[in-house]
Amino acid sequence: MAWMSALYNRTGETMKIQTEVRRIDVLRAIVAVHIGTRQNYIAFLMIAAVILWLNLYNDDFDNSFSWWFSYSILSLGFTLIGFLFSMLITIPFVLFSSSYYRGVVGWHEYEICKDGFLEKTNINQDKIMWKGINDIRITRSSILMIKNKYFFYLIPKHGFSSEREFEEFADTARTSWTAARHQPAV
Repeated sequence: MAWMSALYNRTGETMKIQTEVRRIDVLRAIVAVHIGTRQNYIAFLMIAAVILWLNLYNDDFDNSFSWWFSYSILSLGFTLIGFLFSMLITIPFVLFSSSYYRGVVGWHEYEICKDGFLEKTNINQDKIMWKGINDIRITRSSILMIKNKYFFYLIPKHGFSSEREFEEFADTARTSWTAARHQPAV
């Protein structure tokens, strides 16, 4: 439940929301970031390529359609198993370390400014410049401002009073981020 609706302040230059981040929000964000991380797919493809390379130099190598089909299915299966295994390791660790006392779950205030993004929690206050954000992903349940592959800011959709406010906040964040990334360095 939102404590404050996402509305522009008096100057019209910033946008602010206060909301509660729950563990289920963190879980959804972990899955979204994990699925969208290109390095995971590259690592799994490299493993499949090594296995293929080793099989090509095997004396029993069979260059038939059935071998290639079987190899493709096995590679896909092992890739899926590796992905699920990495999720099984990541999710419990992150959920265990996500607590109110670390400022991960609980009350959050987010503010979009012209030069950056502000986050306030019960124990933290952080401002990051737009150039410090590597990606902004909008999912069905949240806005993710990704600093790096291990750190992101999570703005849950349930904190907004309407779909329009959620989309407006997301559009404002993405527009500010894109504009800042295309400015020349001073």
